[in-house]
Amino acid sequence: MGFLDSLKEKALEASEAVKEKTTSATEAIVDTALKIKCATNWHTGEFNNEEGKPECFFSKVCPDCGKYITKTKHFFNEPPVIEDPNRCYGYRVCELCGFKQSDYFHNYERADKNEQCVIIERCSLCGHERFGKPEHEWIHNREGDAFFKICRDCHIKIRVYE
Repeated sequence: MGFLDSLKEKALEASEAVKEKTTSATEAIVDTALKIKCATNWHTGEFNNEEGKPECFFSKVCPDCGKYITKTKHFFNEPPVIEDPNRCYGYRVCELCGFKQSDYFHNYERADKNEQCVIIERCSLCGHERFGKPEHEWIHNREGDAFFKICRDCHIKIRVYE
């Protein structure tokens, strides 16, 4: 029985060697995937408020690469202060940390619809206009075996596949 015992022992050794190589290859793949993930700024971990920092300041340390990451979520409860009413330009202040954010603060409302059915929005404060999304009024039509939808206003025709 010495030969069979020897053969069994060699088979176990070979099995362990294969298991080691498989484990190290798997670890290398996982390590590479984690490096790629972190290199593309896709870090894991949960953001928490840091002690001694404003409530709008959050940070985390990525457990995979150890990078320290911060973000802010400012709290703007008060309406903006408009400095230039002709352009709706002004600022607002974070109630938690005092951060001053300057920007345009338009109040857009639906004003019109152009010949391509694109909504035109106009600021009720300064008159600035911008394009919104198209809004079509569809009717459905069948031509032979094909189905179409046609806009009542701009007459664009789109084939509908069923």
